[in-house]
Amino acid sequence: MTSISPTLGNDLFRAADAFDVDHYVTYLDPDVRFRFGNAEPITGREVVRETVREFFTTIKGINHTILREWCEDDVLIQQLEVTYTRLDDKTVSLPAVNLLTVANGLITDYQIYVDLTPVYA
Repeated sequence: MTSISPTLGNDLFRAADAFDVDHYVTYLDPDVRFRFGNAEPITGREVVRETVREFFTTIKGINHTILREWCEDDVLIQQLEVTYTRLDDKTVSLPAVNLLTVANGLITDYQIYVDLTPVYA
């Protein structure tokens, strides 16, 4: 059983919302498995760093609001509302769910469930 920091979600999203990719990936295990929406899973902190950095070039801003969080053993489940600021300055708020598996304080498996279609429509 792994102890999950009660601030993990807030700390992770504070870095993401600031577009601070280098800080964001410090919460990830070097061999993290990462899946965003219906994209193919990727593996490794450095691959995630580059993928997230590239994603951030397609939006102007992002804000995560954690609506509910549950911990079950080594898994953190988050119900979120994520507000994206598009490159045209319009905002889109979407429901999302994250499943984070944590070991030794780092995320080893990160699954994001969200439909980004409205962000790019």
